[in-house]
Amino acid sequence: MDSCERAITVISEAVEVSNSQRWFSKFSAEGVQKAHQNHSDILEELRKQSRKYHNTANLGLLTLHDHLFDDSGTFMDNDSLSRHKLSGLFIGFTVEERIGRFADAVEKVLTEVVSIESSRQRRKLWMPSGLSKFFAWATTSGKAPSSGPGDGDKVPKLEKKTIAELDKRLNNSSRPTRKQSPISKIVLGTAHWLSNDDGVFAMRVVVATLAVGVIAVTKSTAGFFYREKGLWGLIMAQTGLVLGFADFTYALVTRIGGTVLGGVIG
Repeated sequence: MDSCERAITVISEAVEVSNSQRWFSKFSAEGVQKAHQNHSDILEELRKQSRKYHNTANLGLLTLHDHLFDDSGTFMDNDSLSRHKLSGLFIGFTVEERIGRFADAVEKVLTEVVSIESSRQRRKLWMPSGLSKFFAWATTSGKAPSSGPGDGDKVPKLEKKTIAELDKRLNNSSRPTRKQSPISKIVLGTAHWLSNDDGVFAMRVVVATLAVGVIAVTKSTAGFFYREKGLWGLIMAQTGLVLGFADFTYALVTRIGGTVLGGVIG
């Protein structure tokens, strides 16, 4: 525990020095080297204590409870008092394991501190390394990739005789003469309009407008529509519709909830 306390102290000091005296350090090169050596010594001492800690702790726990066991190591279950004392042994083992894990964690942190101190002994302005890829297009000396055809030198050359023969075959080949009928164009265009996102959205707007607007032209509901300013319901129905279904659901729920909440508050 003393070794862990000293390790935590030097870790805190190292972090404080790094943060508060990064550019205007009060430590000389000798002071920095001395602090680094001190951290290394404390780290080595912590490792040494951690290696022998478990054996020492186990021996101490077993010694304190030695009277509960016979010469062969068998537990002497004489009375309930002995069983109660045995629970302290397991509690001791649990505390020992917790302390050991804590010491291992402190050792890892101090090891990282010592490693950084040994590899970064000079001040340096660290820049995000990912920005170099962002500006690679401006600093690279190679040619930008092209999606067009390659260089003309790499295209194979064809003889004039071959080109003339290919052109003759193309002119003599039969071309399709059947054209698409107007009815087919209308059917396919309508199907495409109804199946794409824009068409579905337009259809939702039409349905919503008719569903709300029919109240204004029906004799039994027209008075209610104009008396209760139903035009706002039509506006809400039209503006609440959006292209994406998830956004439409969210807008529908929020508008209905807001309307109900506003009515209750009003």
